[in-house]
Amino acid sequence: MTDTIENQIRKALSECADGRMSLDDFRAWFVPLSANIESSQEPEAAELAHRIDGILAEASSGGWIEDELFEELTALSAAVQFAASRPHETRRR
Repeated sequence: MTDTIENQIRKALSECADGRMSLDDFRAWFVPLSANIESSQEPEAAELAHRIDGILAEASSGGWIEDELFEELTALSAAVQFAASRPHETRRR
C-alpha cells in the first residue's frame, strides 16, 4: 500500500488522538504540510487537511483550551478511521 499524504495525516491524527504525539508536535508537523496540500494532487488528503485546518482555526479564534482542541481532533480521528474502514460507502457521495 502506498503511503499517501492522506494516510500520513490519518496516522499522525491517530497518534495525536491516542497520546503518542503531543498537540504541539502534531501542529508542528501538520501546518507546513497543510500549507502546500493543494499541490499534492490528492483530493482526499486536501479535504482532510481542510477539516483539520478548520478545527485549528476555530480553536485559535475561539480561545479553546487544549483539552477542547484535543477532543475535537480525537472525534475527527475516530470519524476518519471509521470512514477508512468503509471506503465504498463514504468515498462516493
